[in-house]
Amino acid sequence: MSWRITNSKMKQKRKSKLTNKDGILPSNSLMKISKKTEIREDKGTIIRLSAGSELEILDTPLGKQPIYYGEVFISIKSRGGGGKYRTSCWMSEANYLSKNPDIFIKPSKEKNVDEFYAISGDISIFEIDEKSITFTICVIHEGEKALIAYDSSAKNIRDRYKAKVMPFTNKEYSYVLKKFIDQRKWV
Repeated sequence: MSWRITNSKMKQKRKSKLTNKDGILPSNSLMKISKKTEIREDKGTIIRLSAGSELEILDTPLGKQPIYYGEVFISIKSRGGGGKYRTSCWMSEANYLSKNPDIFIKPSKEKNVDEFYAISGDISIFEIDEKSITFTICVIHEGEKALIAYDSSAKNIRDRYKAKVMPFTNKEYSYVLKKFIDQRKWV
């Protein structure tokens, strides 16, 4: 799995700290986003990051996966999930028979809370415990958001997360539509 920058207003040389000569993002290198940036996986998954976000491609128990933080929109186009939100948990399509999901994630105004929005499709939010066993934190269906509170000081990983699922508002959807989904803003 490789990732490449497909749209960025950041000025880049052909070879930079961010990419190798082929434009592929290197593993284990933190990328701080100064201007909105889009990256794509070779299997089609798209990640759009707002200015101020962060991205890192890491070798994880699930293979090479993107780890991100900030305002992030993900359009999952391949099996294997949508990566990990740095301060909390992993996500993937919840129903293999439904359409590929689109996800929007951002840190909440509340401390230690992340907001996950199922823009389309259903999304499973999960984590991996100390025994390398995955467990589901929550499933959010299209039109819902999850507020996931995490306590990094909890002794057991399974005790770190609490989720509250609710419908998202038209105002929240409009925000994501205008800033992340509108293709005209990403060409």
